[in-house]
Amino acid sequence: MDYINNEYDNIFNYTKNYKIKELFLKRLKLDINTKIQTLEDISKIQIAFSRKIPFDNTNILINGFKPVTIENIIKRVLIDKFGSYCTHLNILFGLFLFEMGIDVRLIKGIEGTKLYKGPWFQYHISNIINWENKLYLVDVGFGCISPFKPVELQNEEEINNNNINNNNNNNNNNNNNNNNNNNNSVHYRVRKLKNDEYLYEEKPTEQRQSQPQQSETQLYSPIFHFNLSPVTFETIEYYSKQYSNCGIDKLILIKLFKNGSYHLYLDKLIINNNNNNQVIKEDIKDCNTFNSYCNKLFYKTNKNFFINIK
Repeated sequence: MDYINNEYDNIFNYTKNYKIKELFLKRLKLDINTKIQTLEDISKIQIAFSRKIPFDNTNILINGFKPVTIENIIKRVLIDKFGSYCTHLNILFGLFLFEMGIDVRLIKGIEGTKLYKGPWFQYHISNIINWENKLYLVDVGFGCISPFKPVELQNEEEINNNNINNNNNNNNNNNNNNNNNNNNSVHYRVRKLKNDEYLYEEKPTEQRQSQPQQSETQLYSPIFHFNLSPVTFETIEYYSKQYSNCGIDKLILIKLFKNGSYHLYLDKLIINNNNNNQVIKEDIKDCNTFNSYCNKLFYKTNKNFFINIK
């Protein structure tokens, strides 16, 4: 059986007197007495996190790379109440899980791999938890490329997008949590490769329906190739620098809402509605429009993002 390497100091063993749990739950507007007793509890927190805290790479693209510290992450996301990019989001979620008594470790993408959804996924940082002697990938940094629930390593059972299922269950308690009828649904799994490497993969429902003759492996597309090697602050800083120089030249914010997701780019807003499979696209031609969408849909502030829209 694979295991989480415990022979190094866990990066979550910080010494500062942070009140991560209180700040985290307050930011998500969850009960301060929230407990984690099941994997479903973690899933609900993942969904709440992605509905309150957007994926946001504007800071790293506009202001450049800054050292990754616990202080910087807490200040930006929990105190100043902005979103951030994947590394910050997953470290923060891991800190919370650690405080809740979960056996959690950071893991990283494999540099130089070609098994990815985009080249920046080589430098992705994520979380692995040990739950009842089984390992699960728990990620809140993929934006919407996620089932929003823990994904067991090596168990190739496909998992639906739980944000869709969660909404369906709210509307009809008799719906099965693995309902596959939504055409906008995407299936996920983590497959073990050779040499203790793993591959996080996705498969859209429509792809399976349109190409039924293909094998399951052929229908899946790679997202994130990783192993369980130790992650240090030096690794995180190196990966963050590489991430910021890896061809990510588009500002993007991603945030869930109850029935779908918002995707804000420099030149357009895309709204995906999972209830009716509707996709709404709005062009953005000036800075005021960008700021308006950003403040209305993502932060509910009057912040001005100083950007140039050509």
